[in-house]
This record gives sequence, C-alpha cells and structure tokens, in this order.
Amino acid sequence: MMTSVATESGWIGAFSPVAFTNVLKRVADERRSGELQIVSGNWIKTIRVDDGAVRFAKSNMQQDRLGESMLAHECISKSDYRRASERMANDACRFGEALLKMGRLNRKQLHRELGVQVQRIVLSLFRVPEGLYRFEETPTNDTRLPFSLSVPSLLLKGLRRVDDGRLILSALPPADTVVRMAERPTYDFELSKLAPLERSVLEKAGGGATIGAIVRGASLERSAALRACYALLTLGLLEIADDKKSERALSKPSSFPKLLPKKTSTVWLAGTASNSSSSTPRCTSKLKNETERSLSCTSSSRSRRPTLLIS
Repeated sequence: MMTSVATESGWIGAFSPVAFTNVLKRVADERRSGELQIVSGNWIKTIRVDDGAVRFAKSNMQQDRLGESMLAHECISKSDYRRASERMANDACRFGEALLKMGRLNRKQLHRELGVQVQRIVLSLFRVPEGLYRFEETPTNDTRLPFSLSVPSLLLKGLRRVDDGRLILSALPPADTVVRMAERPTYDFELSKLAPLERSVLEKAGGGATIGAIVRGASLERSAALRACYALLTLGLLEIADDKKSERALSKPSSFPKLLPKKTSTVWLAGTASNSSSSTPRCTSKLKNETERSLSCTSSSRSRRPTLLIS
C-alpha cells in the first residue's frame, strides 16, 4: 500500500478522504502555504492554501466553473449565464468580471460566490474514493481572493459526506478505546455548528466512554455514529482518554514525513494549467511515475485575513 512520502518541497501520496483530511489538518495546524493538487481519472483539482487557510481552488471539470456552478445552484438565470458568457467572449474577461460589468453582482457578492465555488470544489473531494495527491510548499500568495475559508469548518462539512464506512472504521482507534470531551479543544469551534448526532456523541463521551459504547448508544445507524466520532476526534473536540491506547488513535498529521530541505522549486505536472481533458492521462501517468520514484528513494510573520463564513 502506497504511503505519503516527502519530496524536496512537500509530500506526495495516495489519495482517499482520510488522507485528504490528514493533509488539510496538517496544513492548518502548521499554517503552511502552498498548493495541494489531486488527480483522479480524467480530472485535476488544485487547492491554494496560505497560512493554513484555503484561499482558492480550481478544477478542470466544466461543472466546477463559476458560471456552471452558479447556474446549477440557481444563483443566476439561464439568461444571466448566456449574457455573461457573451460578455466574456467580447471583453476577454472572466465570468465573475462579466457579472460585475453587467451589474448583476457587486464586488462583495462576487467574492461570496467565489467563496461558495471554492468550498464546493473542496467538499467534492470528500466523495472521491481514490487518486493521487501532492502538496507543494510555496511562499504565501497575496494575489488570491481577499478572504480565507476555515479548514476546521471544511473538514466538518466534508467528513459528513464520506459514505465509505469501512474507510472511516479503519481510521478510528479500536472500539474499546476510551474517549472524552476535550478539555482544551484544538480549534476554537462553535458547538452550534454541530449536527444533533455530533452533539449527542459528545454528550455520551462526557468524561470518558469507549467508542463502541458511544456507537451502540447512538440513535442513528452505526456508520453515521462512527463518522461523527471520527470527525470530532479529527477536530479535537473528542480526545483519547486512555494513554496506553493513544498511539493507536487516528493517523495523526505528525506521522507524515517531514519536509526535506528545500533546494529549488520543483515543477510538477507541467502544463496542467490547461483545462484540456486530453492532456490529463499524461499528467496522471507522470504523477504515478514520480510517486513510484519517491517511494523508491525513501525506502533506500503571517498576516491575518477575514474568514468567509459560508453556511
């Protein structure tokens, strides 16, 4: 089974919703800046993070484009979409700028729609069963959107979408592990954002209860309770109470290989800026080859930006 390995300026490995969770959590905890790129089948999605927060995301899938996304979610009409598309062609501008020129949106509204688009791209990855990923650390980029998306909030929303019960079970500690409500939660998280089942799991955990007992006492199906336990442990709202079993807990971000000393910036997936799906198989093959080479080798002052709250 392929694991995460270090590169000169980041790390690379097999993608799964759990691996994605661990990578995002590490990026947030260590306030890293860079690009996380995921390849699966014929698509490529890239997430830009600065100081541990998501700032931007892009995809070569047509359904992830701003116009298509807004139209699909009925944020604009078909007439708006057609007029904006024509404006794009005539003025050689982006879809969002076309909406601004038309007076359909103001700047604040556009930023919110872009934030919603970024969130949708990120959350879509929690439904992807497999693929390859690479995180490339780069300096903070101040040219992106003037807001950030909270990684803990994205993790909570994303993990609710994971429907692979076996994957969640494999990521959890053993059923006889005692967990409890965290005395000092990892993140400053609003409990009001938790779903009823998640709040119920916290209450059942209280000062200490086994994961098995919590799941058996849940009002919903077992897979939903397990998913809630995993999400709460990931967010640091639950913590391992039994020190002897703490080492068998979740795959922690600290278990990732440390970054190697950065020498020069490496170029990965050259030409992926193009949205042409015809070039994707070559990109995927190149990533697989580089991953295999990496595995072979291993075996031998930050500024604060406003956080965009999107329900």
